Amino acid sequence: MSNKETRIIKQERGPELSLPSKIDFGSHEIPLESTVCSLTRAEWVHVKDRSELDHYPWILKVREERPLTNQNDQKLISRLYFKGNVINGENQTIGQDTGNLNLDLNQYLQLVLEPMDQIGSYHGELRWTLEDAPN
Repeated sequence: MSNKETRIIKQERGPELSLPSKIDFGSHEIPLESTVCSLTRAEWVHVKDRSELDHYPWILKVREERPLTNQNDQKLISRLYFKGNVINGENQTIGQDTGNLNLDLNQYLQLVLEPMDQIGSYHGELRWTLEDAPN
């Protein structure tokens, strides 16, 4: 007969993503030439990596789930940029690392306005994905 054995199983928590509830570029007049706009205030994306056992790089991606659209269903397609790269309907890697990340969107996320844009209040949706899997 063997001795009774007790084991403690510790569940790996991995990275967690924290996003702002709203991203606001404010109000702007229709420009006479292409204009790049920044956020009205600092908005942060945080990845808190609580991995203790497996330290695989996590990958942070973003895509345009719904383009910026006004009340008349007019769209500003491919007008959001992250670090100079257009955000569209395809997943785009914006970060890959191990450990924590604190990213100020005000430094990296921009909106481009054009003279042909229509007046309106535009709203859209971005889809953020945090992948944490071994290679």
